[in-house]
Amino acid sequence: MKPTAGLYSGDGQLMPNYGWVQNTSNLSTVRDTLELVASESISHNALMRSIIEGIYEKDKAKEQKRERKRIPSWDARCRIKALCACGLTELDRSANGYKVTDLGQELLLTPKSETLKRGIRILSSEEIEVFRKGILTNPPVVRVLSVLNENRKNGKGAMSKYDVGGQLGFVGDIGFTHFEAEFVVLSGKKFNDAEGDADKWARTILSWLTQVGWVVREGSRDVHGESLPLLTTTYEVDRVLQYAAKSSTKYIPQEMLCSKHHPFAGIIQQRRVWILKMLGKKPYMPIDEMVEVMKKADIDTDDETLAFDIINLRQAGIQISKERSFYRLTDKIKLDIATEQPASIRGTVEGIEKVIEHYVTIYAETIPTRLVDNRLLA
Repeated sequence: MKPTAGLYSGDGQLMPNYGWVQNTSNLSTVRDTLELVASESISHNALMRSIIEGIYEKDKAKEQKRERKRIPSWDARCRIKALCACGLTELDRSANGYKVTDLGQELLLTPKSETLKRGIRILSSEEIEVFRKGILTNPPVVRVLSVLNENRKNGKGAMSKYDVGGQLGFVGDIGFTHFEAEFVVLSGKKFNDAEGDADKWARTILSWLTQVGWVVREGSRDVHGESLPLLTTTYEVDRVLQYAAKSSTKYIPQEMLCSKHHPFAGIIQQRRVWILKMLGKKPYMPIDEMVEVMKKADIDTDDETLAFDIINLRQAGIQISKERSFYRLTDKIKLDIATEQPASIRGTVEGIEKVIEHYVTIYAETIPTRLVDNRLLA
């Protein structure tokens, strides 16, 4: 085995994105990773090294031989993001690391099941109950659950990961690409090998929801001769969304509000932080008042830009209702703002990004936002 100190030597800083997870689909792996976090807190580098050491040990035990080798540092980053997205840890910005939440402490005390299915440990009933509470603190999970449940209640049936991915995440953000199933097949690809980033987020969340019993497989769809699996919610989810999801406090790190791949990521994250802060202080707020407050803070914005941001926040799973020009935050949130902020966040979003803002806000009530996004970026 490689020496622990040499397994990872990053810069020690927190990652530029939290709240969105791909690749860590098994909740039992998330539980195992949680056990590596110290009782108080652990630095990012220390946790990365511990996870990577465990990956090497596991691969060595299996004498793993693959044509496409696993990338331990990538796996480790995904697992750390999963801990935060499942409500088990939060960022400890003062230590550039992570601290265990009350839910995380509760999970550590629950018994583990010894039952394996296809080599993966199945969660115990006690673990499932904690994970059910934990994943509801993540807005994207609630978004996926809501989209699936609404489709079932409206009689539109089950959905694929691509159907869900098309309604998840930020429009015009290249960190949230989306593929249509037909495009995948006609490109000669397989459903297991070709996904946009939003489809990957959807796949991971759908796996979590399946493991806690809120989502089930329901047949498949034929797409040009290829079978595409479909999923739907159980009837229990009606009450979950009506009560448990609404009472859960959503954990929102600033880094969740725009991907690092967006050319104006800093501007957009700051703007969306301000929106949530303003809506969190008042029962409701008209958009022109929000614009005025932000301009006084030297943030260059307008009605259309803020309306676009709010559409995106809603597609990320943050519950914001609208009545005419008034907006109201109906979620309980814990907003985790980065310690260091740019001295000035005045800037203008231009080019195709501004065109997307314009048309998405115009057609928000009639055309799916992702369709507008795809047409303009084609």
